[in-house]
Amino acid sequence: ITVGNGGETSISAAMDKAREGDTVIVAPGGYHEALALKSGITVRSESLQAAKITAITCANAKNARVSGFDVEGPSAIGITVDGCDVEITNVKVSGMSDAGVDITGDAKTILQACTVVGNAGIGVRVHGTSAPALLHNMITGNGQGGDTPLPGVLIEGSANPQLLGNVIANNGAEQVWVSPLYKTDTLMQDNVIAPESRNRKKQIKVVTR
Repeated sequence: ITVGNGGETSISAAMDKAREGDTVIVAPGGYHEALALKSGITVRSESLQAAKITAITCANAKNARVSGFDVEGPSAIGITVDGCDVEITNVKVSGMSDAGVDITGDAKTILQACTVVGNAGIGVRVHGTSAPALLHNMITGNGQGGDTPLPGVLIEGSANPQLLGNVIANNGAEQVWVSPLYKTDTLMQDNVIAPESRNRKKQIKVVTR
């Protein structure tokens, strides 16, 4: 199913037609709409970050996939995941006031090779009982738009994400805030977390929120 270039005129129309196993391909251009993911459907931008949308949401979907979009604010949250089995790859998120990416619920999410940059709020917030994999993302320049500086990544409550191979740098506060319950030594590996503090300790802060 195609959007643009003679196909469907909106992403939402294509998603209404899509059935499990289908792929929706979106032509370059600006689409003033949010993408709501559905179980078993793959949605991708025809060219890398050439299709611009306002948000991506996923609620209780299984085996969903999305790739290649440019999610631009102003809005509160760019990507919202609540209890989804979803792969999100090569998506850029910017201009959000609350969080670039928000992952909660019993989410089995993979966020991979994404760029979360220039959001006034937190870059990536993980909370609830979610245990997503954050793999090889660029999370930079977030948390600098309000009165209180905020981190690039916030891990709250009993959330248990794996962070592997990410660059988390130049965000407003310490680069990563973690819950006291989070197992930093085993679940955070091979990330670039910078700048370092004056005592050369990585910029990770344990917080209770």
